[in-house]
Amino acid sequence: MDIENFQQCLTYASSIHISKPLLETLLPYGSALAGVVIGFLLNQAREWWKDRKTLKNKKKCIIEDVHRARHSMELTTTECIKILNKLVIKQKPSGHNFPTGFKTPLLEEYFPAIAHTYTVQDRYFLKELTAYTTHLENITKELKPSIGLYGFSLSTLEILNTCETMIGMCDILLGDKKRNDLPTLLRSLKHDNEDLLVVEIMSENAEHHNTKLNL
Repeated sequence: MDIENFQQCLTYASSIHISKPLLETLLPYGSALAGVVIGFLLNQAREWWKDRKTLKNKKKCIIEDVHRARHSMELTTTECIKILNKLVIKQKPSGHNFPTGFKTPLLEEYFPAIAHTYTVQDRYFLKELTAYTTHLENITKELKPSIGLYGFSLSTLEILNTCETMIGMCDILLGDKKRNDLPTLLRSLKHDNEDLLVVEIMSENAEHHNTKLNL
């Protein structure tokens, strides 16, 4: 081959377009797509973690409300026993020393948005707790000496029975052993058999429309 032909070969070879491999061609696009996907996944992970933390905090607040409500009802139960001990000897109570309130503001605020995360039983108990605390708020305000001894006894017994029911529900919500009946509840609060007897006498009097004690 002479020099002229060799030069022509070089010129022809340089004019040929050598195609890039497919992988090399798609690599820039693939990297960009991978960046988008990774960014999306990281953002979703952040949102999931944020929602999870928020849910955990809301449930913690609700549990704190349940603890507080149960404690208030335990104090109320003890106060009811003191009142009944006066009424059984026909002594008029000058008033009462119930807790200042039974409301569960955190439960009422957070529960509607996360109710679906609870079991059916827990949802029922939490809704009942809200309803019963409102009921206790109302009935304790009506408990005044002006309603008479018998009226005072009826309201006190209603408060006592309401507290018994709700304390049992709170026990379950808090993972504690449920106090299944009033005697068990009263014993757990350090009341003796004489207190149990007073409750029985007052309950029987209510069932017989005050014909037993004539309060």
